[in-house]
Amino acid sequence: MILTMRGREVTLPFKVTDTELTSIVSAFSGFRDDNRTGLDGTLHRISKVPGLNNTIGGITIRIAKHVLGAADTLLPHILHAKGILLIGPPGFGKTTLLREIIRHLAQRYGSSVVIVDTSSEITGSGLISHWATYPTRRILVTNKREQGELIRQAYANHSPRYMAVDEIGHHGDADAIASTKARGVGMIATCHGYTLNDVVRSPVFWPVLGDIREVGLNRQRLNPATFDVAVEVRGIGRFVVHTDVSRAVDDCLTGLPARGLHVGDWPNMRF
Repeated sequence: MILTMRGREVTLPFKVTDTELTSIVSAFSGFRDDNRTGLDGTLHRISKVPGLNNTIGGITIRIAKHVLGAADTLLPHILHAKGILLIGPPGFGKTTLLREIIRHLAQRYGSSVVIVDTSSEITGSGLISHWATYPTRRILVTNKREQGELIRQAYANHSPRYMAVDEIGHHGDADAIASTKARGVGMIATCHGYTLNDVVRSPVFWPVLGDIREVGLNRQRLNPATFDVAVEVRGIGRFVVHTDVSRAVDDCLTGLPARGLHVGDWPNMRF
């Protein structure tokens, strides 16, 4: 058995037997098509390692928790916005921030907040979602190819006031997000990247950055950006906030640095 914590691996001096593995697996309600399941009301995730002939070669158990207050320093800069984009590399806490922002919105708007939950990262993998997202409604996405269509269905079928989506940029979901926001639905989303400039350079995000097009040798924004505010997650409790995404995108397109507001705990740093 291997235990991993904060990037460090520790090999424990015993092996899990087939009997023990079968007993662990039988305690859950079954695995979905993506070989995942979870515990109701938690963020813990149990993933199956497929073996030969439909056997189970092992399991990976992720122990997760919600960080209450993780977005507190950001709230004055973002809660007025109808479109919020959280940018950061994997493991920097984007989903934790997204969930905490959802918690605040759910306190105001209740079930009119709809979560399109890719791989159950926001609400948990169990049949009952995590308490922090109550009483929102969730739509589970097990196949990222379906994310764009499920966003459109969420708008058409559930009349959301706000919609939250994790890890956008897959299979046309940016178009679905842009069209849904244009119909008056607030949108909160995350995407991979270190800075807003990284996102601008990727064509998959152009629909939500103002329908960027290549005109001759230049790139131009044709419409206002879908998101009013963009937050670069630079580390635990460290953020760069762009309060006018359209203007920041224009700066990136002209080669200027998109300067944002430094928010949070930035010790011993000069800007």
